[in-house]
Amino acid sequence: MAVSNGDYGGGDPNDRHYHDDDYQQSLEEELSEILEAFYSIISEEEMNKYQAFVEKTEQMKIKRRSIDAPERAPDFELPDQDGETVTLKHLLEQGPVVLVFYRGKWCPQCNATIMRLQRELEKIKAKGATLVAISPMLPDGTRVFSTKRELLFPVLSDVGNHVARKFNITFTVPEEIRPEMMTWGEDVPAHNGDDTWEIPVPSTYVISKEGKIVWAYVNEDPSHRAEPEDIVAAIPDEKEKETNGSQKERKGKTKKLSSSLKDSLKRAFKKRTKRTKGEPTVERSPRNSRTKFGRKKQDAGDFLGNYLIKE
Repeated sequence: MAVSNGDYGGGDPNDRHYHDDDYQQSLEEELSEILEAFYSIISEEEMNKYQAFVEKTEQMKIKRRSIDAPERAPDFELPDQDGETVTLKHLLEQGPVVLVFYRGKWCPQCNATIMRLQRELEKIKAKGATLVAISPMLPDGTRVFSTKRELLFPVLSDVGNHVARKFNITFTVPEEIRPEMMTWGEDVPAHNGDDTWEIPVPSTYVISKEGKIVWAYVNEDPSHRAEPEDIVAAIPDEKEKETNGSQKERKGKTKKLSSSLKDSLKRAFKKRTKRTKGEPTVERSPRNSRTKFGRKKQDAGDFLGNYLIKE
């Protein structure tokens, strides 16, 4: 199928999704709030297991082995939400490509990221680029996700992670965290159609019209993603060539922000309320004082519900 910037419909750019006051936050701040809400409704034991899971994933050094600029992006051929075949080769004939790997519609951070990128779609298109999202979900899941969120760009189904493996960004979820993920509604085998528990780490690639990666952001921690403004800034201007130095500078901007916020959250975790003898444990968010979340000041469960996709 001939994929152009205007082929994907179903949403109104003037809809509330595009102009919510919450978007005055940076994406990093929004994801931090999602994490706080999540920690406020799970037990201390579950929180410790989740943190151990993230730390174990970071120790895998996936970012170090993933492909990076200025390597050539591997070509691919995948079905989109309409069942049509999309190839990277064809997309590049139209201009640069912003390629976003996400874990699946079961991941609230992924959903927040995709919706934030939808808001930036016009800026991406203005630079002649095409935004494309890829996950290992079955085609039915991809279709539900794109329909529920009224996405205006290609959302591709990479069943078996064949394309993600080419980018060297996949890993297998450790067995010890799987029962908790199932409890949280993160049934990866059901979403992906296999029992491997293999998923990609959240990654973003900006690919030039010539097929070379000019900017990459890979982070093993699912609560950290590339800022949309950095992604837009990294899209090569066809009228002048990007230099390696400018690309490195842009890449470092998001990395520095992520590291700073991550350290801040870790310090906050250490200050969580401890159980006093004879008193019940009081579960707190990382900031210890927040009980309402988002612009509407919702309870944690309702707030997180905004980022979940129901069938």
